[in-house]
Amino acid sequence: MKSPKRDSCDILCQMPEGSCILFITPPILETRILGMQFLQCGFNNNIPGMFISLNDSPEMLKSKGKSYGFDLESYEKKGMIKWIDGYSAKSKIKVSDTASIKRIPGALALTDISIFLSNVTSSFLKKSKSFKVFFDSISTLTLYNSNDTIFRFLEVITARIKANKGIGLFVLVNDMHDMKFVNTIRQMMDGTMSLDEDSNLKIISFPKIIEKKNYKLSFTEKGIILN
Repeated sequence: MKSPKRDSCDILCQMPEGSCILFITPPILETRILGMQFLQCGFNNNIPGMFISLNDSPEMLKSKGKSYGFDLESYEKKGMIKWIDGYSAKSKIKVSDTASIKRIPGALALTDISIFLSNVTSSFLKKSKSFKVFFDSISTLTLYNSNDTIFRFLEVITARIKANKGIGLFVLVNDMHDMKFVNTIRQMMDGTMSLDEDSNLKIISFPKIIEKKNYKLSFTEKGIILN
């Protein structure tokens, strides 16, 4: 199945280099699919990406992605996508690292995430001037780490992404956190988007001027259509 291509007017393709965006969503599968679309925008322009998953294994995500037209395995073979798998170990799934997948013990392994991200960033920048990172999710981190630990961790990795002209999209599940926590995270980011359960995407703030701030998403077998 051929991976979908999308017009450059897609908001997911407009995020500028050297920026990180907070993505506030319900706890739904569509969040991960939108993350695939975010990375696909990069692949279409020879920009590699990393999917950091604490809520699904890469194998599960690749299988789900096929239903929406995303052939992530083909990009693995090209070295265009790397994964951090923080789900399999805590779920007692017996799998090993691969050339594309780094397995970590879970959401407590923040140092492992930071080191692998640093190594992959160096590798990506040898083939491209930029790269993308989809992080799913900050909310899962809160189940295992203190707020202060999370803030320090995010300060480090968002700074690394921005300094190396990367583009980060970080998921936060709505209604799980108090406003002080949310606003602290927002302060670290360059913009904020939100998605509701009716697939309405709202741009709350963005690191550059955009004309359209509200979208209706349609999830199809050929990817996501933004209207």
